[in-house]
Amino acid sequence: MTHSYNKADIKQIKIFLRKAAWNTNLQRATLLKWATMVGMLGMVGYAVEGISAPPQKGATTNAIKKADAKQPKEEKPTIQDLIKIIASGNAVVVQEWIDKKADFNTKRSNDGMTPLIVAAQNGYLDVVQILINKGGVPVNAPKNDGETALTMASQFGHIQVVKCLLSQGAEVNAKPNDGMTSLIVASQNGHIQVVEALLNRKADVNAKTSQGMTALMMASTNGHIKVVKALLDKGADVNAMATLNQTTALIQASENGKLEVVEALLLANADVNAHRDSGVTALIAAAEEGHSEVVNALLLAGADVHAKNNNGMTAVDISKNIDTRNLLIASLKPSFRSIKQMIYHFFRNMKQKIAQFSD
Repeated sequence: MTHSYNKADIKQIKIFLRKAAWNTNLQRATLLKWATMVGMLGMVGYAVEGISAPPQKGATTNAIKKADAKQPKEEKPTIQDLIKIIASGNAVVVQEWIDKKADFNTKRSNDGMTPLIVAAQNGYLDVVQILINKGGVPVNAPKNDGETALTMASQFGHIQVVKCLLSQGAEVNAKPNDGMTSLIVASQNGHIQVVEALLNRKADVNAKTSQGMTALMMASTNGHIKVVKALLDKGADVNAMATLNQTTALIQASENGKLEVVEALLLANADVNAHRDSGVTALIAAAEEGHSEVVNALLLAGADVHAKNNNGMTAVDISKNIDTRNLLIASLKPSFRSIKQMIYHFFRNMKQKIAQFSD
């Protein structure tokens, strides 16, 4: 006997078959159960079991039992499996695995990587929310090196994830083994929105890495002027020195030719003649790299052109750029220094008064 199905039936069956092909976990029993619910066991049975005609009474139950017996038990996913699931960024799939009681509160053995940290560093906000709210994953669980979900989200500038983690109780001042706090890594990479969010949650603006570098030093090195100003506004120590080599934010900015940052630091009363343990001052560092505009700004701020590094070399001695060298030589004349510095300090004082009035 021949059985016919209308277009709607055929369309529904195709949907079933597509789902079965997409999801390797949909075994015969699952497909047969779907068919039973919509009364189309005959056609589906034909597709999966070779059944060519509608079942007799009781055949539905027998067919399902038969398929269930063939269906292997689903293995528990490993941490590698879970990390791959998270890395896909598919919140629906993550929720399905949580419903299956998959344990996302676990770590990879070699580095302590967690599913939440993977989601955070990739900026998967929906996945982060599901893991915390539905998966019961602790927000502050660290990797073996001490990095947390907040640290990683901050490093990559995922502001919405950062806000979510903070709202869920993430420790804003958590310190990894290298001391690179969330604020420090966000400042280093110029993520101003993240920096502001962390500062608003009382992040330690003067926290130091294992080498004594601060968020201000990191931001100054890379020329992130907005971050520098935000940190200074929150009380960053403009003259803090790194423990490794006694460098300062001003020396770092000068060495890398970050003129705007240099000017902002000088306006915040950075010590223009501070030096590293090697004797290198901001002026010597800028002169060696040929940053003429920075050299000029430092000279106007009163940089000591006679200062020497530990090798006995001054900024003039170490300068390789002809324009920079000429500028330094000209500054040796008392009249040049006194007049230009007088003008510079006048305008600097005016800027400071305007800033105070604005506050």
